[in-house]
Amino acid sequence: MILRDLGEPDREIWFAMRQRLWPTYPAEQLASEIDEFLASRSEWGLFLAEVEGEPAGFAECRLRESAAGCSTSGVGYLEAWYVEPRFRRQGVGAALVSRCEGWAKERGATEMASDTTNEYPNSPAAHGALGFVEVKRRFLYRKSLDE
Repeated sequence: MILRDLGEPDREIWFAMRQRLWPTYPAEQLASEIDEFLASRSEWGLFLAEVEGEPAGFAECRLRESAAGCSTSGVGYLEAWYVEPRFRRQGVGAALVSRCEGWAKERGATEMASDTTNEYPNSPAAHGALGFVEVKRRFLYRKSLDE
């Protein structure tokens, strides 16, 4: 496996993986975010994992001023984390997260944070396996009054 920085030449595959991660987001938004990330490259850790020459996943991380459950300022934050289904459970995700953690440490962070939603049922277990501890859970409810 090779981990490397994402860049302009990776735009097409990066965009395609972002679409698979967030299939309901407008394509224009996903593409414009890539433009923003590349324009502010020093603020973002953007990494691609390749297995035998094939793109296997990506991670996007940055520093946030604060994060829930963290006691320091300048917290590394895992903003996006995706591994292609055929490469899951092979250490690709762990390697990407580790690279983000190293990126954050290089910038003085002593804590790393992340979040997920119910749309990603495997995410809590994946985070837990990598040492993340749940600090907050939110339940949102709705009820139709027409039934």
